[in-house]
Amino acid sequence: MSQIAAAVGTVRTDPIVEMIDRASRANNAPAHGVAITRHWNGQDQVEDIVIWAVHKGQMIEHRLAADVTDFERLSAHVAGFIEQLALR
Repeated sequence: MSQIAAAVGTVRTDPIVEMIDRASRANNAPAHGVAITRHWNGQDQVEDIVIWAVHKGQMIEHRLAADVTDFERLSAHVAGFIEQLALR
């Protein structure tokens, strides 16, 4: 086995990144111009999941605490964000 193959076999994915990816795909977020990212807030020492979009020249965002957000909650917030964006 090559070193590359061995390295690929040991790659671990981040559960938060996987959840963000699943929620994005489940809600077709990119098609609505919506991005979902993770953000480390050094001031408060917490990690947030940020749902955001640029709409009519303004950045709109919604933050969720990563440590208390599961897939169902994130997906529901993404769906609501997309819905509210359409109403603006």
